[in-house]
Amino acid sequence: MPRVTTLLLGIALVIITLITASPAAPPPDKIRIGVYDTRAIAIAYANSAEFQTVIREKKLEQQAAVQRNDTEEAQRLEAWGQTLQLKLHFQGFCRVPVSDILQPHKDQLNQIAAKLQLAAITSSCDLTVENTITVDITTELVKIFDPSEKTLEMTQSISEHQPLPLTDVANMPAHH
Repeated sequence: MPRVTTLLLGIALVIITLITASPAAPPPDKIRIGVYDTRAIAIAYANSAEFQTVIREKKLEQQAAVQRNDTEEAQRLEAWGQTLQLKLHFQGFCRVPVSDILQPHKDQLNQIAAKLQLAAITSSCDLTVENTITVDITTELVKIFDPSEKTLEMTQSISEHQPLPLTDVANMPAHH
């Protein structure tokens, strides 16, 4: 029985120490979350050398398919181009995620996050708690795509316009 009493006294001592210990630690520093306008990223990408390279390669693939009379492959590549165009319209005019565009640039995203002391990068925050602040990093992300002055101006002015409804963009005429 003395062992049980000693154990109970030890537990009580620990609980009393925890209760009477110094006051709670001060609240943590503000948590910084980087946010960006997806439309600006899509516009910067669509006007980038990176995008032009992808398009050029797909056009060459399609031409090669046509030359070897591979109608199925030529049609698949044509459909790929139409789908890409529609997706970029959604990304550039609406608020559709651009993670596919940013994914190849993860190292640069990590560098931006470290430089700006960001805990996260996301397109938007519906809610933040008291110790959280959002930092607009749209321009930093746009610069990943080495934009021309004209593209930079377009991406900076996009925030002046409301995103279009998806249904409006879905009904836009296709351009080839």
